[in-house]
Amino acid sequence: MHGWVHKLSAHVKVVKKLQALRIIVAKDKKRIMLHVHFRNCMRQILAQDTSTCPWYNKKGGIVDQQQLEAFAQGRWDQLLYYIVGSKRKPPHQDIKNLLKKMSLMANPYHREGELGDYAEITNKGYDFMLRDQHAQIWMFLRHYTQNSEKPEEILEMIFCMSYCNPGDPCEYRQLSEGQQAILYDFKKFGLVYFEGGNFEFFYPTSLGTSIVFGQSKEQRMLKEASLDSAQLSTFNLDSKTERGNEDPEKALNNSENNSGLFVIVETNFKCYVYTYSDLHKAMLSLFLEIECVLPNMVIGSITRDSVRNSFAKGITSAQIIHFMEHNAHPLCRKRHKLVPDNITDQIILWERERNRVKPRRGNLYEDFKSEEHFMIALQYAKKHHMLHWSSVENQQLFVLAKDHSAMKEFLKNRMH
Repeated sequence: MHGWVHKLSAHVKVVKKLQALRIIVAKDKKRIMLHVHFRNCMRQILAQDTSTCPWYNKKGGIVDQQQLEAFAQGRWDQLLYYIVGSKRKPPHQDIKNLLKKMSLMANPYHREGELGDYAEITNKGYDFMLRDQHAQIWMFLRHYTQNSEKPEEILEMIFCMSYCNPGDPCEYRQLSEGQQAILYDFKKFGLVYFEGGNFEFFYPTSLGTSIVFGQSKEQRMLKEASLDSAQLSTFNLDSKTERGNEDPEKALNNSENNSGLFVIVETNFKCYVYTYSDLHKAMLSLFLEIECVLPNMVIGSITRDSVRNSFAKGITSAQIIHFMEHNAHPLCRKRHKLVPDNITDQIILWERERNRVKPRRGNLYEDFKSEEHFMIALQYAKKHHMLHWSSVENQQLFVLAKDHSAMKEFLKNRMH
């Protein structure tokens, strides 16, 4: 042991942990061995030449990986485009309902009743759009599971899918009756693919297999581009130092599928955004007045009307500022401020314009029989901290809705 272990104490700790997990057992005082069940399972996994997927059946054939991934990403993008208000084909009605239950979208009060299916992005929806794809899927499935009658079957299916490879042929009949019903919802989310009508096999997509052991956006980009660890900073939007020292053109070229987002905000309220993604362009239209759209760039202005439109959807000034700072162009990171102070200050001031007056629901009491009756009611409201506003000259007083019942009962008993 001393011949090949540098730190014997550390080795002893590891051995004790493995023994506690029943992965290894002591054969005698000097020898240890793998637990028989763990050893047999390990041998089976290492020796087999098929997938570890529990529903795997090679009779299902092979699907085209590119088409499978295009299907999965298309379904998920369809959901995201709908959230930001794109005119593209909307997702299934079940997904629309789930988005409303998650408070990612809502019917605006001024259009409620006119179009029952109409919905706009909310404050939570904008936060959802700022997260990476893996976090979005987790949020979506967590809510879907919490609102399901059989959450344990959903969780079992999610964990089993994590042991599959994208495109593995999985036999439909091996699923329980509840899981077979869940499978149709998973297809709506882009987690699995199968042909319509009667089918015997389904195929998990990369979105479905990476739910449990999935990677963040930065890790996925690192894997796909075969970059080394030093290049990871290109995509780390929170690392101001690393981003500021890199070559700007290299940062643009290294963006995922040429759909990276790089924002330049000028002191004259002009905004120049480098992006190839239609989804990013739709997100920008939530708070920008778009002036020009090019294949790789969006030019717009931050105006009072465009920002107030976003406030009306529940988006806050902090979220808009965070979005611009989070996706600032590498050149902007060399400045003292990622977004000029006059821009951030003005956006905050525009938001405060909406918050200067806050409506409070309540009841106005007037037309008292006499001034004496009014003064009795006024003194009672003051004594019990119910009074919100009063006018002695006009013999009027206003109490909040929560105090209306008590005030009404007092006036009924005292004045009659």
